[in-house]
Amino acid sequence: MMLIFSIPKYIFRMIHVFAGCFILGNAFADLIWDERDEDSYALIKFLCLIFLFISGVVNLILLKPSKIFDENTNKLWVRLIYAKLVLWLFYLPYFFACLIDFSYPSAIIEVILAVIIILISSFAKTVRDGNAKTPEEIAKLRD
Repeated sequence: MMLIFSIPKYIFRMIHVFAGCFILGNAFADLIWDERDEDSYALIKFLCLIFLFISGVVNLILLKPSKIFDENTNKLWVRLIYAKLVLWLFYLPYFFACLIDFSYPSAIIEVILAVIIILISSFAKTVRDGNAKTPEEIAKLRD
């Protein structure tokens, strides 16, 4: 029964990871190589950003952080997630510029955002893995 509930978490986690890899990996590729002049590339990049956002929200809902963390850890973890959301919002002007064929100021800005997001994401994952309650502890809270 637990496996059935794990499938959506796994699917949305994979969507999130693949979209994130595409977005963040291309930030570095764009810095190294000249701009790609394909309209489809900009559209795919934008769609991956949307998938990243949607899968991130779904992952938050499925994770239920208030149930797996104590109060202090929950506050820290939620702040990290909000920081990721704010950085995601900084990405939006870049993607809208790609869609309307407008030149964005610098690929270095995108790389800086990517590095910060990677650092925050890694730290949030470490906090989550190190402080989450076990399934047995969560089950005891339901009783």
